[in-house]
Amino acid sequence: MSIVDDLSAVISDATYNNDATAVVAGQTAVAPAITGDELTWSGALAPGQSVSITYSVTVDASAVGKNLVNHVAGEVTPPGGGKIVPPPVTTDNPVNVPGFSVSKSANPETGTAVDPGSIITYTVTGVNTGETVLEPAEIKDDLSGVLAHAQCNGDVAASVGTALVQEDELSRNGSLQPGEEATITYSVTVNPDAGGTVLENTVIGCATPPGDTPVIETPPSRTEHPVKSKLAVTGASGPLLILGVVLALSLAGLGAVLIVRKKKTQLNDRYVAQR
Repeated sequence: MSIVDDLSAVISDATYNNDATAVVAGQTAVAPAITGDELTWSGALAPGQSVSITYSVTVDASAVGKNLVNHVAGEVTPPGGGKIVPPPVTTDNPVNVPGFSVSKSANPETGTAVDPGSIITYTVTGVNTGETVLEPAEIKDDLSGVLAHAQCNGDVAASVGTALVQEDELSRNGSLQPGEEATITYSVTVNPDAGGTVLENTVIGCATPPGDTPVIETPPSRTEHPVKSKLAVTGASGPLLILGVVLALSLAGLGAVLIVRKKKTQLNDRYVAQR
């Protein structure tokens, strides 16, 4: 009996681990031979016996998204001559594709002007968009541009893994299964004297797929909130005061005109009466 396993479409994207073995009727037999991109084995089988050949490969990091395909064929020569050729067998193993995305939103939404003393609630979301486990799947949120003008309310919560704030950075650690989503929420209170400033921050993600596949780094996601300035007292009362003075002078002038007109009318009446 002879067996031939075509490995050309396997070892093009994987590395043979040099561990092929053969077992016949529960006993170790002569090991298969690997020549180039082909595995071969030959030996005798008694009635009812079978042979099991086992070997392994390590998938290359560059094989992401590819398929590892191989074909095995065999033939048997029974007593008396002739050959028996069973149909070939094919295996097809697609290589999983890793993926990771990170986004951030806020309430009020980014770009909205806020008042000093108001509360902003942030939501950071990391999603395993691929087909492999990500371990770890890290999220880092730079809070330096927020905590310079606001105070963290100590309400950080993560749906999966752990998240915490240290100094000016929020970080999330832990693994993510394919399709799994990690949501982090927290809030800050804008400082009373933050008027005229802008609260801005940037979040990024970094995830490690299995094997030697390159680390995934996500594009940054940003939020910003300009803080409204309080109107100064002088700025509000000055124009009103000027308007009041102008209005008072206008009324006074109108009153003077009315008095003069009234006096002229009285003189005219007296002159007509004397005549």
